[in-house]
Amino acid sequence: MSATVLVMDDDDCARELFYLHLSGAGYNVLLAEDAIAAGRMLLNQPVDLLVADIEMPYMDGLEFVEALRSD
Repeated sequence: MSATVLVMDDDDCARELFYLHLSGAGYNVLLAEDAIAAGRMLLNQPVDLLVADIEMPYMDGLEFVEALRSD
């Protein structure tokens, strides 16, 4: 079973590039366009790695990681 990576980025091209590279390397890749979508995904499926963009709408990547750590 391969590791699962959640990529959280508001840029469509960046998400696609991450998906192509990570899935090509054998990872199971989940994509989220913002912190809200990423949070919903994490409620349903644990991940092994989170890749988060720093500058995002609603909640940036650093705020999202802090929220995860405090939960």
